[in-house]
Amino acid sequence: MNVVATICIFKDWSDWASQQVLATDASPSGEILDALDNRALIVPLGTIQAGESKTIVITQVIKVDYVDRRPLDPTVVENSVSPGFGYLSQIDRLWESEAPEIKEKALELTAGEMNLYFKTERIFDFVKSYLKYERQVEEHSALWAYNHHVGDCTEFTNLFIALCRAAGIPAKFVAGYGYKPELEGDLGGMRHALAVVYLPKHGWTPVDLAWPLGVGSFCELGTDRIILATSDGVNMVEDGNIRPPGGYRVSYKFIVDSPAHCQIILKDGTISREVAVEPKITPQPELEDGTWRFSVLIRNTGRRTVTNVKVELSADVTHFEVSPAQSLKELGPGASQLIRFEVRIKEGVEKSTLKAHVTYDCDFGTLEAEDEIRVSVPPSMAPKDSWKELKEALILILPAAAVIVATVLIIRRR
Repeated sequence: MNVVATICIFKDWSDWASQQVLATDASPSGEILDALDNRALIVPLGTIQAGESKTIVITQVIKVDYVDRRPLDPTVVENSVSPGFGYLSQIDRLWESEAPEIKEKALELTAGEMNLYFKTERIFDFVKSYLKYERQVEEHSALWAYNHHVGDCTEFTNLFIALCRAAGIPAKFVAGYGYKPELEGDLGGMRHALAVVYLPKHGWTPVDLAWPLGVGSFCELGTDRIILATSDGVNMVEDGNIRPPGGYRVSYKFIVDSPAHCQIILKDGTISREVAVEPKITPQPELEDGTWRFSVLIRNTGRRTVTNVKVELSADVTHFEVSPAQSLKELGPGASQLIRFEVRIKEGVEKSTLKAHVTYDCDFGTLEAEDEIRVSVPPSMAPKDSWKELKEALILILPAAAVIVATVLIIRRR
């Protein structure tokens, strides 16, 4: 029999997701085909005799960056999409956007609001609080999730998409993986689902209902999410069963009168974080002659040693004067280093950004990582300061932004 395997593989993304494939290796080799948002590897395996087996090994090196689209101005988002744009239709047994329960709830959630950004935000908040997270053995539709009040990332995503489409917001399904170090040997355990919505004048925007659990990610995407494939839903229901995009497909033809039986065994693989550096800024409750001290903890969370690590703290020069950048020769796997900076307060300021920027070298080139916090300094602290005044000012520090990490992930399938 002539066997052909079609395997969805990772591709570059640069907009609502930031993902770059640095290398792809397959044995045996095959042909790469692109279709809309997805990419597949077509591997001909030829004839497989009775009792014979063949194995396909695919290794991809992927660089993933943090994406933050939250700074968008909601007022520039239009109230509707152009006619014929698409991604608004009901998909039977998947996104029942025309079902009375779904339609009525979508209208209720978005009542009195015209802007698609704020409509999306309302639906996002509703789904997070309405569904209780429980792992599901089978994939369920939006209506099932709405009626049962439970689901995992797939049901969260399906209900969100159906409500968005019912409210006139274009939405698509995204299949991928959520990286967790404790699951490095279990690619199946990392499978994850999220959505993208289209906001006119802004474009496609990621919305993750279940990561982090109970919080979600609205208009942002961390380096722990890896995008495999997207779908408009048309091909996600087969024989009444929901099948997220990105699966394996195998086609074959039996030789006439051959007694052979074909059993295709598809195995998952592993995802490993090979290179990743995470900086974390922390203000210190120390004051001397108008100087505020900050520490930057540099952690190597990857599996490879990084070299030529340069750490720079930057701030608005109108209000602060920062000590020079510092360097580390190398940082091994799992190692961390605390680097201290002195920031001279020149004048008071409200909600000013301090940013730690790190560059480092590795086997895949020069990568970058960032962290930032926003601080407020009362005018009374500059230039005359006191310990009591600084302790009061520390309360005004806003939570740190999400760490922006360039991560190199190695994905192996067998």
